[in-house]
Amino acid sequence: MWAGAAAQLGCLITIIVTAGTVKAAVLHADPAAVPTAMTHIAVGKAGAPIVIAMWLALAWTINRRRDAARFGFASFFLLITMSMLLSLAQGGAVYAPADFIAAAVEWSLSLAAVVLIFLPASDRYYRQQAPALV
Repeated sequence: MWAGAAAQLGCLITIIVTAGTVKAAVLHADPAAVPTAMTHIAVGKAGAPIVIAMWLALAWTINRRRDAARFGFASFFLLITMSMLLSLAQGGAVYAPADFIAAAVEWSLSLAAVVLIFLPASDRYYRQQAPALV
């Protein structure tokens, strides 16, 4: 989970560093799409701290052995997946390959995390026995 927050921070840095390159690539391919591309970049810059906070909050709740946190993280994984598919559909891999690679690393980490937290062996961690009544 902490690695996911670090990966999202890497995504934010990548978005900031490659914004000029992405703008130039979009300007070369379709000058009318530059305002839309810059809006997407601004949303990425503004949304990245929120996603980092979500990673940290989910890490905290999972560390506290909350069973509901697993399902919350599964929902978060679905949002990350939909974001990746949307980026792919809009040509993100063509115009912003470095940004797409950074996001793919974050998606891979979230996939590994969701698989690990839903393994049968991790059920013991989340579903602990109630204390015996004496």
